[in-house]
Amino acid sequence: MLTHKHISVKLRLRLFDAVVTPTILFSSITMPLTASDQNQMDAVQRRMLRSLVGWVRSVCRMNLGEIR
Repeated sequence: MLTHKHISVKLRLRLFDAVVTPTILFSSITMPLTASDQNQMDAVQRRMLRSLVGWVRSVCRMNLGEIR
């Protein structure tokens, strides 16, 4: 439902804030997290938000050995 394109982005973001964010916060309180775990949880949340909104992450890499 969160990635369904026929539902407005505003409604999907409200649903994400109402369901997913409190779940993440509750789980972070109930179990001890290392800094690495926290970073991974933040990355997952950003990835979920990107897929919800429909943004595609583009990475441009150049081979610097070919530039002379």
